[in-house]
Amino acid sequence: MFLGPIVIKVEMEKEPIPTQDQKTAKTAKCFVMNCMDFRLVDDSAYFMNDLGYNNNYDCFVLAGSSLGFTQQKYPHWGQALLDHMKLG
Repeated sequence: MFLGPIVIKVEMEKEPIPTQDQKTAKTAKCFVMNCMDFRLVDDSAYFMNDLGYNNNYDCFVLAGSSLGFTQQKYPHWGQALLDHMKLG
């Protein structure tokens, strides 16, 4: 016997995190190096939001994240990150 959908009410524990005005923003508060693994994208954004950086960080995506930056097989990966940081 089907009784209909189950609705679960979720209470937010925290106030929504304010974001900077995207039309007038000139700089970000921090720089994030993130792994390109598709399974981590949402978790990374939630983590940054919880830290108070909601839409207020530059993000560089690299295979293996810091491991990709420090490995020696593809040294141009690390250089690409440094070049991006200079531009930002």
